[in-house]
Amino acid sequence: MNDHQEYLLFLKHLDKVKGYKYKKSEEMTYIPVSTRFSKYCKEESPLFIESKRIEEGEIHYRDFKDASAIFIKSDELKQYQSISLLVYDKYQ
Repeated sequence: MNDHQEYLLFLKHLDKVKGYKYKKSEEMTYIPVSTRFSKYCKEESPLFIESKRIEEGEIHYRDFKDASAIFIKSDELKQYQSISLLVYDKYQ
């Protein structure tokens, strides 16, 4: 995530082993619900990258540092874009 940007994050409580009781410092521990579908930012766009470019080492940090999410499958990109419209409509 970048400074001076506003994000909508979907988080879930960190899973625990049955019978484990959270310590006070662990009660506020959360993780993203998904690696791709948990972060949304109106100022950033998702990025589609052909897997061939990744395999050949053509992708660098500068290429994706400002992307809200990265996809190699077009159907997942379309799903992300569809969800983002719903998210922005509901939460902003």
